[in-house]
Amino acid sequence: MKLMEPFGAAIADLPLRPLLFTGVTAASACIFCYLFKRGDGKKPTADPQDKTPPEAACDKATEVSLLQPKEVPQYQECKQERESHSLLQAEIKELKISLEEAEEKHQNAVESITQMEVEKYALQDKIETLQKTWKMEMGILLHQHNKECNKLKNERERELESHNLLKIKYKEMEESVAHKEEFLKISLAEAEEKHQNAVESITQMEVEKSALQDKIVTLQKTVQEMGNLLIESNKECDNLTNVSLAEAEKKHQNAVESITQLEVEKSALQDQIETLQKTVQEMGNLLIESNKECDNLQNECEQELETHNLLKIKCKEMEESLAQKEELLKVSLAEAEKKHQNAVESITQLEVSLAEAEKKHQNAVESITQLEVEKSALQDQIETLEKTVQEMGNLLIESNKECDNLQNEHERELETHNLLKIKCKEMEKSLAHKEELLKVSLAEAEKKHQNAVESITQLEVEKSALQDKIETLQKTVQEMGNLLIERNKECDNLQNEHEQMMETHNILQATNKDIEENLQHCKELLMVSLAEAEEKHQNAVESITQLEVEKSALQGKIETLEKTVQEMGNLCFESNKECDNLTNVSLADAEEKHQNAVESITQLEVEKSALQDKKETLEKTVQETGNLLIESNKECDNLQNERERELETHNLLKIKCKEMEESVAHREELLKEHEQMMETYNILQATNKDIEENLQHCEELLMEHKQEVLSYSFLQDQNDILTISLAEAEGKHRNAVESITCLDDEKSALQDQIETLEMGILSFESNKECDNLANVRFTFSMSRFQVKSLFESNCAMARERFTQMLLDSSTIAVLSPD
Repeated sequence: MKLMEPFGAAIADLPLRPLLFTGVTAASACIFCYLFKRGDGKKPTADPQDKTPPEAACDKATEVSLLQPKEVPQYQECKQERESHSLLQAEIKELKISLEEAEEKHQNAVESITQMEVEKYALQDKIETLQKTWKMEMGILLHQHNKECNKLKNERERELESHNLLKIKYKEMEESVAHKEEFLKISLAEAEEKHQNAVESITQMEVEKSALQDKIVTLQKTVQEMGNLLIESNKECDNLTNVSLAEAEKKHQNAVESITQLEVEKSALQDQIETLQKTVQEMGNLLIESNKECDNLQNECEQELETHNLLKIKCKEMEESLAQKEELLKVSLAEAEKKHQNAVESITQLEVSLAEAEKKHQNAVESITQLEVEKSALQDQIETLEKTVQEMGNLLIESNKECDNLQNEHERELETHNLLKIKCKEMEKSLAHKEELLKVSLAEAEKKHQNAVESITQLEVEKSALQDKIETLQKTVQEMGNLLIERNKECDNLQNEHEQMMETHNILQATNKDIEENLQHCKELLMVSLAEAEEKHQNAVESITQLEVEKSALQGKIETLEKTVQEMGNLCFESNKECDNLTNVSLADAEEKHQNAVESITQLEVEKSALQDKKETLEKTVQETGNLLIESNKECDNLQNERERELETHNLLKIKCKEMEESVAHREELLKEHEQMMETYNILQATNKDIEENLQHCEELLMEHKQEVLSYSFLQDQNDILTISLAEAEGKHRNAVESITCLDDEKSALQDQIETLEMGILSFESNKECDNLANVRFTFSMSRFQVKSLFESNCAMARERFTQMLLDSSTIAVLSPD
């Protein structure tokens, strides 16, 4: 500033230059008059007839004076005096005119100075009011904006933490789901093994059942043979005793009738057995169909599991691709942030260079411009301040809009966060439901396995019991055979040993009692088995009641058969007695017939017991097949439910895959946008380089202009040193210089205030730009256009400053002399 003060003083002297020229001319005229006046001090009068020009006269006088100073006549001196006097008068008139013009200019300068001071005070008041209002309002708005920014940053950090926690929970849930699915696979494999073992045991029981059926068929054949033998024995008895045994024939006919009744009952029992066999076959067919359905369902489940596993593999691949793309996005974001930071640094460097250029330009303007230029500059600065205030208001509106947008984004993120929470809760509920279903299915499988084991054990126990009964029946048959042989021997000795016959009759009664006890024991076993079946299978109550009705009917039939057997035994015994008493000749034949009848009766009893056992086994098989059908239906229902659940999980996985594909497409779009932004960034870097080159060119022009100004100031200093000669002009010039220095000081103070205001505005703008950059970094994918607009605004500001610098340089070039 001190170096530029003489330049400013030299430039401020430009309006007073005519006064100096007039003073110089006046001094030269005085000197000329002093040299050529006479010794007596009288002034010569001008000759009115002399029309020679003053310049020619002056030249002639000077030539004469130079050639012959001592030989000049008096008339020549008078002419010279007159000419000099006319010249002096003309010069005095010119001096008066120039003085009047100088006074007018001085008055105009004073008036302009007063006007400038008034305008200066008004501008100071405006600046103070703007400073107060701007500081208050901007301070409050900055405080509020900083608070909101801090709140939004804290909320974003919390949301990021919660989002990361949800991601961790989601990963843990996926791991637990995978672990539970493996556990399910293991448990399903175990259940299938158990089911296969149960099927094998059932097949073994069916084989044993077929063997027992074969035994029953053989027993039926033996019963038929015994029936044929009885018929033949009856025929032989009829042929032997037609004449003398009428009563025996009647009794024999009653026995035949009872036998036919037994045969009818046997055929009815056989029909019932056949119907039971048909029901057993139907139940077997139903079991086969249910097993086929179960196999089909298992195959479908396996196919769905394969598709489920394929979807899981696809989901894992999608997750890996997403992770890779996220890493690429992070890397690209880091590169973009670095490039953005470099751009910001270059912009700051540009701003610094622009500030330095502005400072240099301001110094040049201070050295060149006048008070009117300064007034216009102050007014322009006030207008720029108002514009900046308006821009600050617009920026505040934009910041409020950005805050609203951030709040909306925050609400959207909260909605997505809540949706993720709901999804996690649903996943937890579904996992808990799956665990419960798994527990239930495992419990059902264990129950089924236990029931199958129990049924197998019961069948084995019943099988062993049946084998024991068969053995006991075979033993009783053998015993009865031995007894019959003994009775035949005793019949040979009946005539002499009637007492022995009574003993044999008692033995037969004892055997009958044993048979009755065995039948009662079988009834008790049936009742116990029925009670257990009622307790275990409440769903099969109707079938059990029907079987009980049939059982009661069969028991009634069995009782009637027992009575008829007893009656037949009594009749046989009476007939044998009568035969022994009536004819001793035909005793052998009667004894043979009686033996045959007893054998047939025993055979019928054996067949009846076998049929009852067969009926009991068939009833048990019917019950077991019914239970197996119920269990197979339950298994089919469970498999269908599991299939539906797996379909639901399959659909959920499909939905997740679709969401993952959409997110992949969205991220690919983001990558494309990032590439476009990188292209725009490169274009902006190229424009930035062009602006830097332009700025360098401007700086070179400024340096050349400074050199020209220095040379011009040096020439002005030399002119000032040559022109300063008059005291009055120096006094006026000093007063003018003092007023101008005061105005310069005031102007510098005002410029300092304006610079402070501009610095405050620049700091506010920098803070805003920092906030905007933070927001851009936070929402980099969504704020491409905002970054472009900021960069374009900065470029526009730089261009405006560059144009102002060019205008200032043009004004300097106009003001500077040729």
